[in-house]
Amino acid sequence: MNVLIVDDHPVILDSIAGVVISLFGWTAENADSQVSALASLRAKKFDLLISDVVLPGGCMLDAVKCSRAINPHMRVVFYSGFFTDRFIRSALSMGVSGLISKADSTCALGECLRAVSRGERYFSDSVKLRMLDSFSSSASAGPDRLMIAQLTEREIEVLKRIGFGEGNAEISKNLDISVKTVNRHKSNIMDKLEIRSSSALMKYALKEGLATVQ
Repeated sequence: MNVLIVDDHPVILDSIAGVVISLFGWTAENADSQVSALASLRAKKFDLLISDVVLPGGCMLDAVKCSRAINPHMRVVFYSGFFTDRFIRSALSMGVSGLISKADSTCALGECLRAVSRGERYFSDSVKLRMLDSFSSSASAGPDRLMIAQLTEREIEVLKRIGFGEGNAEISKNLDISVKTVNRHKSNIMDKLEIRSSSALMKYALKEGLATVQ
């Protein structure tokens, strides 16, 4: 199996590569950012991607969505120090093979990779608990948590910056997109969340924990 491992910390890259090579005899290549990961995914077909979630250059969910057009059969395992409810929902909707916490042991990583190599899905115990809490709270909390799950990754980023009080021009500059595109994202967010003003969007972002007051 040919594996791409993505993380911006060399120690973690070496650790995971050690498990992949020593326990399974697979071949492994590394990338340290979303940009370098995308370049590798476009240049070569990998059987498995093992990746952190947020990296220099952006969220790896976006990279996976782009690369799926080239290699729809690639299996994906995400690991992170903290999985948000929104990320778990997005990852499940795209059919990832595994979710594992950085707090889990090397043994758990080995179990995950064994399961994935058999075509199974694997979620570590800590992730399962998070999933149960998320889904049970969504069922009882009404439409709010369900509506935010409709937003794209870019819309979430725009909403987060609105929560920090950034205006359209500042969001445009920070995300390297046009003001027209920012306005389109805001309009889509408002429609999906059934919110009609920028101030209400800011309050929503703060309430949902997407932005915190410094």
